[in-house]
Amino acid sequence: MRGRRMTTLLFIWIMNAGVLTLAAEPQTFYTLEACNAAARKAENAGLLFEGTMTKTQVRAYCAPKKLNKDK
Repeated sequence: MRGRRMTTLLFIWIMNAGVLTLAAEPQTFYTLEACNAAARKAENAGLLFEGTMTKTQVRAYCAPKKLNKDK
């Protein structure tokens, strides 16, 4: 639709010792596919620290956001 542009925000959360923390500022992506790819990459990054982060979980979520209409 004309005038309805969407963007997607990526939120990365870290769960450690029962505490949920936002890892960084939300990142903006202009396609849902790019956001989902970055989310998978972020969640898989925890596997790199296997052994040292055994009780830590990484969760990444993409949330759509409507951009302002062009005038």
